[in-house]
Amino acid sequence: FAEPPASALPAPEFGAELVDGTRIRGSELWRERPVLLVFTASYCDRCREIHRAAAEAVEARDGAAAVLGLLGEDERAAGAEYAEELDLGHPVGVADERVWLNYAAREPGLVVLVARGGEVVRGWPAGVTAAALSDALDDLIES
Repeated sequence: FAEPPASALPAPEFGAELVDGTRIRGSELWRERPVLLVFTASYCDRCREIHRAAAEAVEARDGAAAVLGLLGEDERAAGAEYAEELDLGHPVGVADERVWLNYAAREPGLVVLVARGGEVVRGWPAGVTAAALSDALDDLIES
């Protein structure tokens, strides 16, 4: 893995509960590889496409990156249905408002790229294409 840019900031640590009830910490995700955090909502059609683009970019890297969808706490009941409907093969969790605020996620559709080791490389507040995510991941994953 390549080092993140010098301008990268430490990723705020967070805890979330996956829709299957498993607890997870952000640092567990980015300890070994880069991770895309997708702040999403079950009612947001645009977010579904953003989430699919993130999963597509990660899948093309054969386990060298990860993706986690994060719903707001008010989405707890809809979370399992959202995950099942998208069927991306990647975890979806529920995070409280503090997590969203720590990542400046004011509304769903934000994607944040965290480098291996836990530094925020880039954020896309209005969503992003799979091609742009692929380019950003390629900068962090050495061939």
